[in-house]
Amino acid sequence: MKRTTPALIGDLVKLLNAAIVECNTGYGGSRASTAMHMQLAKDHGFTDIAEVDILDAEDSMELPIEGGNRLSVDYVGSRFANYDSFLVLSHFKGHAMAGFGGRKVTLPLAKLSPAKLGMARLKS
Repeated sequence: MKRTTPALIGDLVKLLNAAIVECNTGYGGSRASTAMHMQLAKDHGFTDIAEVDILDAEDSMELPIEGGNRLSVDYVGSRFANYDSFLVLSHFKGHAMAGFGGRKVTLPLAKLSPAKLGMARLKS
């Protein structure tokens, strides 16, 4: 399986003087807690090329959804407020039985929403 690597994104991240921004996952595993997530980022070399920021490391904040059919608010990691823009590096994958995944799914569910609260609201 191919994945994003520091070698692949390093030049762009350095050119933009950017941070690598993530959120903890809501489904367990090595990115379910901030400490484990940061260790994984270090182990894979991402902390060598940029600051790594876990948006929901501390708390969440509400973002209003104007004109939403089902939701009037979404919850994002509180560190979301520290940024004025995001450049999303996307991946795409197909599953023979389950359909498609990747950033199309995970951006609204994981990257901008604190894992448990935001995902639960968006998936319900």
